[in-house]
Amino acid sequence: MAAGGFCGIAGKRYFTEDPTTGVLLLALGCALYFLPVYLTHLWSERYYPVLALLGPTEDVINKSFPGLRSFFR
Repeated sequence: MAAGGFCGIAGKRYFTEDPTTGVLLLALGCALYFLPVYLTHLWSERYYPVLALLGPTEDVINKSFPGLRSFFR
């Protein structure tokens, strides 16, 4: 996302000197900024549709972090 912001700022500055380079950098900046969020959303809907709505179950927490449960008791 930082690279997207950097490309957006560079594209804005290059837009006055060379509009083609400016538009390409702005488009690259938008893609680098929004594409990871969109792909993460699609991935979570496909592989973990219930997990996104309800949160992890007790079994998943125990398998992922076996010592964490005993730490908080």
